[in-house]
Amino acid sequence: MSTMPTNDNMDVIAVDQLVFTSVRSPMGEGYRVVAASPGVRTEEKSEITRRAPSHGSLTSTAADAIGMLTYPMATGRYAVAYSCHAGKEHTARGGERVYTHFALLDSDAYARFYFNPTSVHSAIRQAIGQERVLKELSTLPKLELSTRSGRPARVEQVCGAFEQVVAAAFKAKPAVISHHGGSFEAVIQVMGALPAAVRRELAISCGVKYAPSRQTLLCFVERDQGETQRALRGMPVVLVDADRAGAPVPARPGGTSGLESWISFARKCLTSDRVVDLAWMCARLDSEVTAERLARLAALHADTELLATANEATLDRLSARWMSLDAHYDPELTMIRGFVRAAQDRSNQLKAEAPGLQTAGSGRGA
Repeated sequence: MSTMPTNDNMDVIAVDQLVFTSVRSPMGEGYRVVAASPGVRTEEKSEITRRAPSHGSLTSTAADAIGMLTYPMATGRYAVAYSCHAGKEHTARGGERVYTHFALLDSDAYARFYFNPTSVHSAIRQAIGQERVLKELSTLPKLELSTRSGRPARVEQVCGAFEQVVAAAFKAKPAVISHHGGSFEAVIQVMGALPAAVRRELAISCGVKYAPSRQTLLCFVERDQGETQRALRGMPVVLVDADRAGAPVPARPGGTSGLESWISFARKCLTSDRVVDLAWMCARLDSEVTAERLARLAALHADTELLATANEATLDRLSARWMSLDAHYDPELTMIRGFVRAAQDRSNQLKAEAPGLQTAGSGRGA
């Protein structure tokens, strides 16, 4: 039906960067901003200091543990952070030192990634490699990120509680999602089901422990021994146990809502080659997202696929449903044009097959 949008005109973009970690210096020791590019504002440094992970904040104590943090900033820019361990903590606290590398993107830059933080996270990881800034620096150059990071790929099965978590993102209901491994895969899948207009408003963390100060809407954590549950006491946040989530909820007798239809459609796409179509749609849904429109897109995509094997009666029924739709925005407009082309191709095919069918029928009646 479509091809995944490309960024051929701008494969690499330069953005402001900042490093937050623990270092020893003449000014003291502890977690703080140790280096930043000149474009990072004072108020952005203050906000990052309040929300960034510090000692013991990653959900795994493994030396190769990683985390992600992303949120819209008060200045209007977007922060996306790659966290990891960077050797042993040099203070008396011991354990692993947490190192967090931030990329700060304006709306135009974030749009090059279709407002998908997992793609930016992947690009940061690729850009910094094994290099770590473990001393105070007066300045940093801008960070160059590849906009080709994080291409869509089908999955064997979606994560537990997929429907519940995607719905929470749409409805802006705070949730902590507990997994026994696979947290990053879950984030990638959930982001893959969300339109760009929804993604860009989200504050999300993964692999980072829940803390009210981080103000995340969705927090994906590794299963622990009750630490997360204790941290959530008295908080208006739902704890979702993804490992114990059951099968998808069957359709209600009275039908499904527009949002439920879209989430069901997204689940099917993620586990098939249609994942590219889903990515194309989500990338273009950067404004005016309603449940009704999402349900209509899901239905239009399904009906377009039916055209390949439709008989004449089905073709007429589907054409009557969609040919009269007055579409004014993408991706619906592009999809309607694709439907019209596919319907015409199928009509021509049926006409070409008709003489053969008539001849065969005449032979049987002789």
